Amino acid sequence: MEKYINILLAILFIFHSSCKSDKDTGIDPVDIDSELTIYFATKVPAMNRTRAVYEDAVTSMIVLVFEDEGTGFRYIREVEGYSLGATGETEYNFTARIPYTTNPVKLFLLANYTNTAGIATGADETTVREGLTGTFTAAGFDGTLPMFGEVDFPSLTTNVTVNDVALVRSVARVDVEVNTANFTLTSVQLFRVSDRYQVIPNALVNNVATTASIPAGTTRNINTTQLAVTGNESIEQLYLPESPLPAEADRQDATVVVVGGTYGDDTQPTYYRIDFVPGEAPTLFG
Repeated sequence: MEKYINILLAILFIFHSSCKSDKDTGIDPVDIDSELTIYFATKVPAMNRTRAVYEDAVTSMIVLVFEDEGTGFRYIREVEGYSLGATGETEYNFTARIPYTTNPVKLFLLANYTNTAGIATGADETTVREGLTGTFTAAGFDGTLPMFGEVDFPSLTTNVTVNDVALVRSVARVDVEVNTANFTLTSVQLFRVSDRYQVIPNALVNNVATTASIPAGTTRNINTTQLAVTGNESIEQLYLPESPLPAEADRQDATVVVVGGTYGDDTQPTYYRIDFVPGEAPTLFG
């Protein structure tokens, strides 16, 4: 009997020593009771099948968690979404484990973007928005497009399902359609495009950016590769970062579209510049 008691005491000693070692090294076991399971149902922009870029494709999802303890929302954690999958032509669902809290919570959803290593714990919303950027090259986007969504909770104390979360593209799309007789569109190209883009816009109203969000240090020095066009239109081929609205006197520095095409019986293409014109101020070039 004494032998069995000694063995039991040895086992208890080993177990106690193991727990003490974890504590001493600062390693805390995960408390699953302090996290909640949130199920997200998201909607992506309209489907595209004309190029390798797919507006409706989501291949990764990251959730940035912000909590307001009385001094404004502060970044506390990054969570990777799991069980990501399409449930329709423009719908993707995923699940994430979010910390339990009675404080207000804000979640930033980042689709197809993983460069978040520079975010510091305790950063405010503005710092995070301005710090998440990407680069743009002459090749443009080929593959998936970065997207952003936001979900707010007054508190988070129970598992919940969140439906119809709209994801917004981080870049703008340009479509070109010809409605002039006897002109055949053969190519499209972008000139003086910004070399950087901001993943999360500074301001959204009804899921539409109200102002251009342009990273500090951005220059408009990118001329994209010329794209061939068929069918007299370029739909869902051109994607670009946002650019500022130049003054009328600075039109030569504006981001523009250049289209190539033949008129009538011409055999060689002619190239035309097309300016962006804001709908609310059609006399300005944008």
